[in-house]
Amino acid sequence: MTLVFSSIIKRCFDTIFSVMVLVITLPLSIIIILFLFYEHKQFPLLIQLRGLTLTTGKVRIIKFRTLLEDHEREVAEEKSENIFYKPHMKKFVPPFSGWLRKTGLDELPQFLNVLSGKMSVIGPRPLSINDLNFLKEKYTNLYNKREELTVKPGISGIWQLYGDRKKNVENLIELDSLYQSQHTFLADIKIIIISMYLVVTANNSDAIVNHTINDAIPMKYLIKVRTIGDQTKL
Repeated sequence: MTLVFSSIIKRCFDTIFSVMVLVITLPLSIIIILFLFYEHKQFPLLIQLRGLTLTTGKVRIIKFRTLLEDHEREVAEEKSENIFYKPHMKKFVPPFSGWLRKTGLDELPQFLNVLSGKMSVIGPRPLSINDLNFLKEKYTNLYNKREELTVKPGISGIWQLYGDRKKNVENLIELDSLYQSQHTFLADIKIIIISMYLVVTANNSDAIVNHTINDAIPMKYLIKVRTIGDQTKL
């Protein structure tokens, strides 16, 4: 009963908060759309199929376009041992689009996905189908562990704030599992507050334009963790 009640509270909050964000940021979104039209000379919204795995948490996310059209397929199909660290792709991101990625505002339209019920404001990051195929092929055990997730994918979350992109998939699964086992409504609120801080300071973690780990507010203030050596343990 507690789990059902928590799910209802989370869904109600997701809906109310998403409506508020979309309404409040509508003027900003219009400005962003105009700038992207000028910068990319094409429709500024991008729809991409993503998921927690190839069979779970699948959603067609909506986001602002930030990569030059001629290189979108190249980036999507790139074979790399680290799917979360691609600084060499920065040359394909125009200046204004780069600022959007640093603030995380390129993901603003995903609040529409939250309203549809396919995503939560806070949750594990959904990955592209290409990245999921890579994950299943190269890290089968970790991929199988991600299939155990029962929470919805989120716009922001523990990994999005504190993930070490240079540690690749292991760090993603570790923090996914941490959120799955210990997430609370209060922790979600704290994650939202920190996410807003990163938006304002343009310090959002990104695979292409910004790879820094958030150290302004330690993760221990969000959720109960203990550290042994370099590993975060539940």
